[in-house]
Amino acid sequence: QTLEFEKMKVAEREKKETALAELRKQLSSQLAKEKSSLEEEKQSELKIFKGKLEEEQRSKLSQLEKDTLEAKMKSLTLDLDKVLEEKKLDVELSHKQALVKLQHTLDAELDDEKCQMREQHEKEVSDL
Repeated sequence: QTLEFEKMKVAEREKKETALAELRKQLSSQLAKEKSSLEEEKQSELKIFKGKLEEEQRSKLSQLEKDTLEAKMKSLTLDLDKVLEEKKLDVELSHKQALVKLQHTLDAELDDEKCQMREQHEKEVSDL
């Protein structure tokens, strides 16, 4: 009976580890999708601004106007990089928090199982 109980607990632990692996996989996939989406958005904005820059250059804008547009492009690039990094950090933090929470739960359950097994063992010894 104790062996069956231990097998059952091992099976539960493996199930939880599988769930943890699946969660990691899902969060990694979510992070990759977020990165891809933000990168596409960044590239689209850069393409639009590059097109505007080329159009204005063909119109022979003054150097000051060119410098202003280039500064806006650099600013946009920095802003988009910042947003991408913030989103990445948010997703990574959520992922880490979920992993830590799951690990704490698994550790607590393992401690409970050890305590129960110890108590059962002590009872069996005292019954002898």
